[in-house]
Amino acid sequence: MIFDGLIMSAAANEMRRNLLGARVDKIYQPFGLKLTMTVRQPGKNIKILISAEPKTARVHITQAEYENPYNPPPFCKLLRKHLISSRIIQIDQVGLDRILRITFLRSPEETPKVLVVET
Repeated sequence: MIFDGLIMSAAANEMRRNLLGARVDKIYQPFGLKLTMTVRQPGKNIKILISAEPKTARVHITQAEYENPYNPPPFCKLLRKHLISSRIIQIDQVGLDRILRITFLRSPEETPKVLVVET
């Protein structure tokens, strides 16, 4: 639906304005299908919520706090391994679809990593 694509476009623009160049500091998976990522910009922390829940799939900047499990799930560990300390270098929406690609780079010697979010 075009309306959903326009909502994703607005979210992508907001994220570009606030997150480009930010360093990934923390990644948590408070629930099975929700991720939170805290990124650091000079002088402030910004939290991103990524939800793949069927009825409430979304990605946006948030200030909400979630209780995190003591032991992170395997997917969270994988994301931490590849994304912690990297910088967000690109945020793109795929056409007018509800797909957002966030590109991360840790160092110039490494291959950029891309997290694809579909809502």
